[in-house]
Amino acid sequence: MWLKRNAGQRTIDWLARLGQPRGGLLLYIIPLVVIQLVLRPYFPDYGDWADFVTMLAFIVYGYVLYADERFAHAIRRDWKLLTDSIVVAKPGKGMAANRGWPLPGPSSKCTAAR
Repeated sequence: MWLKRNAGQRTIDWLARLGQPRGGLLLYIIPLVVIQLVLRPYFPDYGDWADFVTMLAFIVYGYVLYADERFAHAIRRDWKLLTDSIVVAKPGKGMAANRGWPLPGPSSKCTAAR
């Protein structure tokens, strides 16, 4: 895998340094938001490509977070800030749904959710 090579290790080191400042881990949310903003309008159904690419990003995040101890230290240090950001973001998702914006979730085409 590319992340095990020299260039990948440099990338992991760069990402770990990016997450070092207090709250720096919140920057890793940006790619997930971009994925949803770009793909969700074209693939609105649950389990479609927007969800697949988001899940793939979480798998890559999991590998990267496990690859360097600095991530674990930053998570232990900022856990309260990270959970508070979730509490703040949840109402924003609800407000977006009220405006009719496409959000992840079961659609009328998905029979597994019924």
